Amino acid sequence: MTQFEFISVFASIIMGLGLAHLLTGAIQQVYRRQIDYVQACYAVLALLIIVLNWWGLFAWKDAPAWSLIQFLVLTLWSLAMFVICVAVYPPGDLGKEGFETHRRVVLFAITVALVLDIVQTAIHGALFQPATYLLVVSHFVVLAVAAATIRNTLAQKIIATYFPMAVFVWGFVWTAGAMGGAQ
Repeated sequence: MTQFEFISVFASIIMGLGLAHLLTGAIQQVYRRQIDYVQACYAVLALLIIVLNWWGLFAWKDAPAWSLIQFLVLTLWSLAMFVICVAVYPPGDLGKEGFETHRRVVLFAITVALVLDIVQTAIHGALFQPATYLLVVSHFVVLAVAAATIRNTLAQKIIATYFPMAVFVWGFVWTAGAMGGAQ
Protein backbone atom coordinates (compact mmCIF):
# COMPACT_ATOMS: atom_id res chain seq x y z
CA MET A 1 0.00 0.00 0.00
CA THR A 2 1.41 3.38 -1.01
CA GLN A 3 1.37 6.38 1.30
CA PHE A 4 -1.30 8.00 -0.88
CA GLU A 5 -3.51 4.92 -0.67
CA PHE A 6 -3.11 4.84 3.11
CA ILE A 7 -3.95 8.52 3.54
CA SER A 8 -6.73 8.56 0.92
CA VAL A 9 -8.49 5.62 2.57
CA PHE A 10 -8.42 7.46 5.88
CA ALA A 11 -9.75 10.70 4.32
CA SER A 12 -12.34 8.74 2.33
CA ILE A 13 -13.69 7.11 5.48
CA ILE A 14 -14.08 10.51 7.15
CA MET A 15 -15.78 12.00 4.09
CA GLY A 16 -17.97 8.90 3.70
CA LEU A 17 -19.12 9.21 7.31
CA GLY A 18 -19.95 12.86 6.63
CA LEU A 19 -22.04 11.92 3.60
CA ALA A 20 -23.81 9.21 5.58
CA HIS A 21 -24.66 11.69 8.34
CA LEU A 22 -25.79 14.28 5.79
CA LEU A 23 -28.09 11.87 3.98
CA THR A 24 -29.48 10.51 7.25
CA GLY A 25 -30.27 14.05 8.42
CA ALA A 26 -31.89 14.97 5.11
CA ILE A 27 -34.03 11.83 5.09
CA GLN A 28 -35.13 12.48 8.69
CA GLN A 29 -36.12 16.06 7.81
CA VAL A 30 -38.17 14.87 4.85
CA TYR A 31 -39.76 12.12 6.94
CA ARG A 32 -40.70 14.59 9.70
CA ARG A 33 -41.82 17.19 7.15
CA GLN A 34 -39.54 19.77 8.76
CA ILE A 35 -37.70 20.92 5.67
CA ASP A 36 -36.01 24.29 6.01
CA TYR A 37 -35.04 25.93 2.71
CA VAL A 38 -31.75 27.43 3.93
CA GLN A 39 -30.80 24.18 5.67
CA ALA A 40 -31.55 22.21 2.49
CA CYS A 41 -29.35 24.58 0.46
CA TYR A 42 -26.48 24.14 2.90
CA ALA A 43 -27.01 20.37 2.80
CA VAL A 44 -26.62 20.47 -1.00
CA LEU A 45 -23.54 22.66 -0.53
CA ALA A 46 -22.06 20.16 1.95
CA LEU A 47 -22.71 17.35 -0.50
CA LEU A 48 -20.97 19.26 -3.29
CA ILE A 49 -18.02 20.22 -1.08
CA ILE A 50 -17.42 16.60 -0.09
CA VAL A 51 -17.89 15.12 -3.56
CA LEU A 52 -15.67 17.72 -5.27
CA ASN A 53 -12.98 17.53 -2.61
CA TRP A 54 -13.08 13.75 -2.56
CA TRP A 55 -12.45 13.86 -6.30
CA GLY A 56 -9.77 16.51 -5.75
CA LEU A 57 -7.96 14.29 -3.27
CA PHE A 58 -6.89 12.20 -6.26
CA ALA A 59 -4.59 15.07 -7.30
CA TRP A 60 -2.28 13.97 -4.47
CA LYS A 61 -1.73 10.50 -5.99
CA ASP A 62 1.66 11.40 -7.48
CA ALA A 63 3.09 13.04 -4.37
CA PRO A 64 6.51 11.35 -4.03
CA ALA A 65 6.89 11.66 -0.28
CA TRP A 66 4.56 12.68 2.51
CA SER A 67 5.33 14.85 5.50
CA LEU A 68 3.53 14.94 8.81
CA ILE A 69 2.32 18.47 7.96
CA GLN A 70 0.72 17.25 4.71
CA PHE A 71 -0.94 14.39 6.55
CA LEU A 72 -2.23 16.67 9.33
CA VAL A 73 -3.57 19.28 6.90
CA LEU A 74 -5.38 16.62 4.84
CA THR A 75 -6.76 15.06 8.01
CA LEU A 76 -8.03 18.43 9.31
CA TRP A 77 -9.40 19.24 5.84
CA SER A 78 -11.35 15.96 5.82
CA LEU A 79 -12.56 16.46 9.39
CA ALA A 80 -13.75 19.99 8.58
CA MET A 81 -15.97 18.56 5.84
CA PHE A 82 -17.37 16.03 8.32
CA VAL A 83 -18.07 18.87 10.77
CA ILE A 84 -20.00 20.75 8.06
CA CYS A 85 -22.30 17.74 7.65
CA VAL A 86 -22.86 17.40 11.40
CA ALA A 87 -23.47 21.14 11.72
CA VAL A 88 -26.09 21.10 8.93
CA TYR A 89 -27.96 18.26 10.68
CA PRO A 90 -26.87 18.37 14.33
CA PRO A 91 -27.78 15.49 16.62
CA GLY A 92 -31.00 15.91 18.53
CA ASP A 93 -33.97 18.14 17.96
CA LEU A 94 -33.44 21.64 16.57
CA GLY A 95 -36.26 22.98 18.74
CA LYS A 96 -38.61 25.84 17.93
CA GLU A 97 -35.86 28.02 16.48
CA GLY A 98 -34.99 25.41 13.88
CA PHE A 99 -31.93 25.61 11.71
CA GLU A 100 -31.34 29.32 12.29
CA THR A 101 -29.69 28.61 15.66
CA HIS A 102 -27.07 26.42 13.93
CA ARG A 103 -26.57 28.44 10.75
CA ARG A 104 -23.49 30.27 12.05
CA VAL A 105 -21.85 27.01 13.11
CA VAL A 106 -22.39 25.67 9.58
CA LEU A 107 -20.91 28.81 8.05
CA PHE A 108 -17.94 28.75 10.45
CA ALA A 109 -17.28 25.10 9.52
CA ILE A 110 -17.53 25.99 5.82
CA THR A 111 -15.05 28.84 6.35
CA VAL A 112 -12.59 26.55 8.13
CA ALA A 113 -12.92 23.91 5.39
CA LEU A 114 -12.32 26.53 2.70
CA VAL A 115 -9.24 27.92 4.46
CA LEU A 116 -7.89 24.37 4.88
CA ASP A 117 -8.60 23.77 1.19
CA ILE A 118 -6.44 26.77 0.34
CA VAL A 119 -3.70 25.49 2.68
CA GLN A 120 -3.73 21.95 1.29
CA THR A 121 -3.76 23.31 -2.28
CA ALA A 122 -0.78 25.55 -1.49
CA ILE A 123 1.12 22.64 0.10
CA HIS A 124 0.39 20.59 -3.01
CA GLY A 125 1.81 23.44 -5.14
CA ALA A 126 -1.39 24.01 -7.11
CA LEU A 127 -2.55 27.32 -5.66
CA PHE A 128 -2.96 28.86 -9.11
CA GLN A 129 -4.25 25.82 -10.99
CA PRO A 130 -6.54 26.96 -12.46
CA ALA A 131 -5.40 30.58 -12.30
CA THR A 132 -8.68 31.71 -10.72
CA TYR A 133 -8.60 29.14 -7.87
CA LEU A 134 -7.45 31.46 -5.10
CA LEU A 135 -9.80 34.26 -6.16
CA VAL A 136 -12.85 31.98 -6.34
CA VAL A 137 -12.20 30.15 -3.07
CA SER A 138 -11.42 33.44 -1.30
CA HIS A 139 -14.75 34.77 -2.59
CA PHE A 140 -16.44 31.74 -1.00
CA VAL A 141 -14.69 32.51 2.32
CA VAL A 142 -15.89 36.12 2.23
CA LEU A 143 -19.39 34.93 1.33
CA ALA A 144 -19.49 32.49 4.25
CA VAL A 145 -18.30 35.14 6.71
CA ALA A 146 -20.83 37.64 5.34
CA ALA A 147 -23.63 35.07 5.58
CA ALA A 148 -22.73 34.44 9.22
CA THR A 149 -23.19 38.11 10.07
CA ILE A 150 -26.26 38.93 7.98
CA ARG A 151 -29.58 38.43 9.78
CA ASN A 152 -31.98 39.37 7.00
CA THR A 153 -34.05 36.29 6.05
CA LEU A 154 -34.26 37.14 2.36
CA ALA A 155 -30.51 37.76 2.16
CA GLN A 156 -29.92 34.41 3.89
CA LYS A 157 -32.07 32.64 1.31
CA ILE A 158 -30.28 34.37 -1.57
CA ILE A 159 -26.84 33.48 -0.21
CA ALA A 160 -27.91 29.92 0.61
CA THR A 161 -29.21 29.52 -2.95
CA TYR A 162 -26.17 31.13 -4.59
CA PHE A 163 -23.56 29.16 -2.64
CA PRO A 164 -24.31 25.62 -3.92
CA MET A 165 -25.02 26.89 -7.45
CA ALA A 166 -21.67 28.70 -7.56
CA VAL A 167 -19.80 25.70 -6.12
CA PHE A 168 -21.49 23.44 -8.67
CA VAL A 169 -20.40 25.68 -11.55
CA TRP A 170 -16.93 26.07 -10.04
CA GLY A 171 -16.68 22.28 -9.81
CA PHE A 172 -16.94 22.00 -13.57
CA VAL A 173 -14.37 24.77 -14.12
CA TRP A 174 -12.01 23.29 -11.56
CA THR A 175 -12.25 19.70 -12.75
CA ALA A 176 -11.71 20.79 -16.35
CA GLY A 177 -8.73 22.99 -15.40
CA ALA A 178 -6.94 21.44 -12.44
CA MET A 179 -7.65 17.82 -13.24
CA GLY A 180 -7.10 18.20 -16.97
CA GLY A 181 -10.64 17.10 -17.69
CA ALA A 182 -9.90 13.65 -16.24
CA GLN A 183 -12.94 11.46 -16.08
